[in-house]
Amino acid sequence: MLKINPDTNRVLVEGVNFVSRHTRPNPGKNIKGGIMKREAPLHASNVQLVCPECGARTRIGHKILGDGRKVRTCRKCEGVVDK
Repeated sequence: MLKINPDTNRVLVEGVNFVSRHTRPNPGKNIKGGIMKREAPLHASNVQLVCPECGARTRIGHKILGDGRKVRTCRKCEGVVDK
């Protein structure tokens, strides 16, 4: 993650949600004109966690361990996300 904005519940994730921005040339600032690709923020509800065990993005489940701790688990591989 690059940036989190808790006021608007938006998250800027690297390599995700590219938008095209049309820019005019500005010789004073050395900016070329044309269509530029840049990352845009997404809503925090659309972001998924990546499981450290299987490496896949997944939803989260909960499980109570034998020692009484409640931990988050991966729905795909049933691995513990919280260590």
